[in-house]
Amino acid sequence: MNSRQRVMLAINHQEPDRVPLDLGGGPTSGMHVSSVYLLRQALKLDPPGTPVKVIEPYQMLGEIKPDLIEALGVDVVPLGSRKTMFGFPNINWKPWTFFDGTPVLVPEDFNTIPEENGDILMYPEGDRSAPPSGRMPAGGYYFDGIVRQPPIDEAALDPRDNLEEFTPAARPPACMKRRTAPSWATSAARPLAISPWSLRPGSRIPRAFATSPNGI
Repeated sequence: MNSRQRVMLAINHQEPDRVPLDLGGGPTSGMHVSSVYLLRQALKLDPPGTPVKVIEPYQMLGEIKPDLIEALGVDVVPLGSRKTMFGFPNINWKPWTFFDGTPVLVPEDFNTIPEENGDILMYPEGDRSAPPSGRMPAGGYYFDGIVRQPPIDEAALDPRDNLEEFTPAARPPACMKRRTAPSWATSAARPLAISPWSLRPGSRIPRAFATSPNGI
């Protein structure tokens, strides 16, 4: 039984040969980049000091690469968004050393310059002219959202203010996801796991990606 068959049986409430394993198929099953680094070192998948990509900076999630998927027998492959929760794309990686000493790679627009107190601020779409939308305390492990909501006038509430990110898609999202899928993922006998965050749940309400968030 391959991974795809195993997952499909479980989804259809049938008993597979074992419980399917998901690691990093979505942000809710991701692993912190420091843990990914230590795990890869323990499995001797990389030489010491090899950095791990931070694919989602909000939670500082590390990339789950194909060799780690194979080593652990993971049953799904991740298919994330082109952009981070802060709205900037995962491109043009640059090296950075995390607070705990872990060597990582972060996207080009990831702010690595600490404040005077050592905190790291993150800016929507990497735009430093906008108010910061996330803060990682010095020595912390992930970002907290910064409330930037303007004062609410309950007599003048407009539902349209909460629809900024709910615009019509230019093309079917599944097609966009498939275009970003690596060849090893689409050819493997494993199902692709699309991030549930693309459906805009509560975790996106603070709108860390928006330079000027409206609504509630």
